[in-house]
Amino acid sequence: MIVLETTRLRIRNWLETDRPLFAEINADPKVMEFFPRQRSRQEADALMDEAERRISETGFGFFALALKDTDEPIGFLGLARTDLEPFLPNGTVEIGWRLAVRFWRRGYVTEASAAWLRKTRPCGNRILRRGTQ
Repeated sequence: MIVLETTRLRIRNWLETDRPLFAEINADPKVMEFFPRQRSRQEADALMDEAERRISETGFGFFALALKDTDEPIGFLGLARTDLEPFLPNGTVEIGWRLAVRFWRRGYVTEASAAWLRKTRPCGNRILRRGTQ
């Protein structure tokens, strides 16, 4: 299901065919530079399953981000409640994203996150933290 479209992008539910891209970005040292570790394919698959489950149960989480013209996945973007005490209070809402490196520096995150915040702001979400490119 397509959740939101911008001029160049589509924010949508995950597809099974997105798994290779999801694994790629979670294993890439540049993408994961500010995270505790990179993930194996099995760990990435489990994380994608968890993202799908959260979206299915709550309508809230990290959605696939794809090019609008081709539906090629390029990463993900969305909102999530954190569990990062003592750094942030539990339940803090963050906006987060990850893109495959080959899609960096094209303004995709700016375009998608601005549209996403316009869509979710009326829901009362207060964003306190940004993710990484």
